[in-house]
Amino acid sequence: MALVTAFCASVVVFNAPSSPVRQRLMVTVDALFGLLFEQRWLLFSEVPTEAYGLTLQVRYVDPADGRTRESGERDLLGEADPSPARRLVRQSKDTHVLNCYRVYALRLYLAPGTPQHGCSSPVGEPTSWPLARTRFDRYFSAEAQEAFPQARILGFRTRVRAASAVPFADRDKGKPEPAAKVVDDPGWRPYVPEAAQ
Repeated sequence: MALVTAFCASVVVFNAPSSPVRQRLMVTVDALFGLLFEQRWLLFSEVPTEAYGLTLQVRYVDPADGRTRESGERDLLGEADPSPARRLVRQSKDTHVLNCYRVYALRLYLAPGTPQHGCSSPVGEPTSWPLARTRFDRYFSAEAQEAFPQARILGFRTRVRAASAVPFADRDKGKPEPAAKVVDDPGWRPYVPEAAQ
């Protein structure tokens, strides 16, 4: 009976919203779950060595005063990767598209032949780069228009950043995230008006 009670309490803590109390209790919960469910992820894939981010910045004409402005950077990968509860209700194709853009953007940064996961399209192949650039320009133009529906969009800028991945064992220990460096910045791209209609 005690084991069942401990397991049920662990499930409640594991699924609780993020909070300081949950963070303190997760050490015990991880130890309990580790006894029953510990997996060696190396069986499925290599341990990630880098984590990537993708941001979008928009240049637009403010309808209120007619001045040209630049937005702050939006974290597109963070927005496209919803919480597990939201993922049950709504599956987004944005995650796949943004992962494909990451593969495309890293084509010159990574060594030739480096495997890239998360994109089933051949965007990593040199023959597909011109068409891929056109498709991504259309996609980000639509994202820019969605972010500023009343404004006249002039252009957009994407940046892909890479940082050393935090090892799994250190993720809940409150250590600072490693600094990210920009690995792809194509500069300001022209807005494609047809894509946003």
